[in-house]
Amino acid sequence: MRSLFSHIKEIMLGNKKLRGNEGVPADKGLISAPSYNVIEIDSLLDVVDHTKTLVGKQTVHKAFTETRPTIDEIKEKQDALRELEKDDEVRAGIEALLDKAVKHEDSFYRLLLSKFTGVMSSAKRSRLEESGYGYRVYKKGTKLLPVVVTQVEKIKTPKSQYLKNLLLELTSFADTKEYKLMRGPVYMLFRRFLAKDEKKIFTPAIKLRLSLFKPTLIIILVLLTLAMR
Repeated sequence: MRSLFSHIKEIMLGNKKLRGNEGVPADKGLISAPSYNVIEIDSLLDVVDHTKTLVGKQTVHKAFTETRPTIDEIKEKQDALRELEKDDEVRAGIEALLDKAVKHEDSFYRLLLSKFTGVMSSAKRSRLEESGYGYRVYKKGTKLLPVVVTQVEKIKTPKSQYLKNLLLELTSFADTKEYKLMRGPVYMLFRRFLAKDEKKIFTPAIKLRLSLFKPTLIIILVLLTLAMR
């Protein structure tokens, strides 16, 4: 996962670190680094890469360089392609899912990878810098996975096992704490973040609000000031 985000960061910075076969272990590489250059895989990728998302680009690249699929895996992917070709409803659902992901993925990656410069500094988005302290990016960046999971639930159940597994992996994320925190609301208890179902009636947690000056915190400060008089 760390390697994936490292590659995506390089792409967002305008580098092509995702390209090339250098550094791929011999037992995992589909072709050697010299062969990669001789065959001009980069030029081939420019022709066949019609992916919409950054993670899609990484997947296509791995298919040409690092992946050694089994016969069964190849057959499963071929079955999925046949289904997408023949079933307009399934294909439309997948395309709608990708369109939703494209709309929100930039904010998601910026939330994970950007450097926040505060309110006094000038941020350069081309260098993955964001002004402020992350409230605006947090609000936009946490929309990706909840929107994607919601969209998956609208897709007609595919027949091919490969597509089934991909969609199941996304829907299963809805049961995780990470998903619940992204969907909100989020509560703060000392240094812990609690999802809605973790906060009990008498838990002294403060609801996280996306502003620098939180109303609840101001009320507490005022009460403490009055109590000290």
